[in-house]
Amino acid sequence: RIYLGRNFGGQGSEDAPPIGVVLKANAYGHGSVLAGRVLASAKVDALFVSEIETALQLRAAPEVQASTPVILLYRSPDQGAACALAFANITMSVLSLSWIEQALEWPPCASPLRLHLMVDTGLGREGLVADEIATGTRAILRHWPNWSLEGFYTHWCCAYDPLEMERSHAVFARALAIVKELRNSARAQAGKVSFTVHTSSSSTALYGIHYDLLRVGGLIFGDPVGIADGTGYSFILPGPHRTLLWKSRIVALRWALPGERFARCQ
Repeated sequence: RIYLGRNFGGQGSEDAPPIGVVLKANAYGHGSVLAGRVLASAKVDALFVSEIETALQLRAAPEVQASTPVILLYRSPDQGAACALAFANITMSVLSLSWIEQALEWPPCASPLRLHLMVDTGLGREGLVADEIATGTRAILRHWPNWSLEGFYTHWCCAYDPLEMERSHAVFARALAIVKELRNSARAQAGKVSFTVHTSSSSTALYGIHYDLLRVGGLIFGDPVGIADGTGYSFILPGPHRTLLWKSRIVALRWALPGERFARCQ
């Protein structure tokens, strides 16, 4: 927080944007649930996970406050899983217009679905394309109070390419403007729920882009990352004191044999 606060023009941790930690790939080998509990104890502002079971376990963990957002990325849950997540007060991602169309056929869950809408700004992997944002947003807002639109985000495709980043940023800005306009014109309650805008990745600190919350993934678990923008400007994003490397220990070092397969020890 101290480093990010200074990088964004402030003096220290109080000037840092809110930080959400991404616990994908089993928290980069550290264990998603254990890492989430440790980071929740350190008062991070949100936990982003890639597995439904991880989300449910973290929500039940004593270190994770009920007010701490737990948000499922990279997954489009089916009806049963969506209702379980809603009941546990876990937010889920909307990754495609087809998922919205399918989910509209479901009977309402006992608890409202808390949704973050994703727009594809060039990665081409997941998220609604820009032309679908208005349709998807309207469908979600019309389904209030069974659905609650509480966030909007993207995953930048090319954070180290200034020209591509400029294009992606423009796509995101236009899509965000559409969502905000539709929320403002929605029925009173649907448009007034808490709303968070967030993007990846840590490297976007180079451009000063963080919106309401900065998502941090591999940066917090590993080595420092050197970033250059192609014009001579560069800086180092440190792995913040290697927060979780206390779980790692090198016990042997040798050359791998051709064709040798590896597995993680239990």
